[in-house]
Amino acid sequence: MALAALPQFGVLLGVAIIAWCAYHAYNTAIAPPSGGALSLATLKPCFFATGGWVGLLYSFLFLQSAASFHARAQLKKEATQRGEKPPSFKDVKYSQRGVVAEAVHAMDRTVGNFLEQSLPLLLGLYLHAVLVSPSGAAAASWLWLLFRSYYPLVFNSPVPGVFASTMPAYACLLYLWGGALGAATRL
Repeated sequence: MALAALPQFGVLLGVAIIAWCAYHAYNTAIAPPSGGALSLATLKPCFFATGGWVGLLYSFLFLQSAASFHARAQLKKEATQRGEKPPSFKDVKYSQRGVVAEAVHAMDRTVGNFLEQSLPLLLGLYLHAVLVSPSGAAAASWLWLLFRSYYPLVFNSPVPGVFASTMPAYACLLYLWGGALGAATRL
């Protein structure tokens, strides 16, 4: 039973990291709106946004594990009632031997999509901060985190449900990269 509580603990830890970083980001003096970072101290809002990213990543990773544990328990119960051999945890977690659990698939795609979009976010965050505005970069990154945070809730909804998460997040990336590349052309 203690092992089953591990994913929930991980989610709570991830949310605590996000809350801590958001609190410190909110209480950080805002850097000038333009001109880029002049020192490491002016990047402080970006450091907390990166911490928020870490918190959301680990929240998603532990939710992914929790979905597998929950689906395995449900499928085991159903198989036992039918007098069949229950699927192994590995079969459920990795969708092997014909075992497909919707919640596991949703969390696999949540983590996969989050990771796919993280490199553009993190590079855009720091390039925008250095070339344009640390506070603007941090604000766009916090918005990106907000939009990504409810991806697992809208993943299985009918189209265009998932776009309520992805499209605003893409707009944040466009803001970060458009600003950074525009500033780079003026160097």
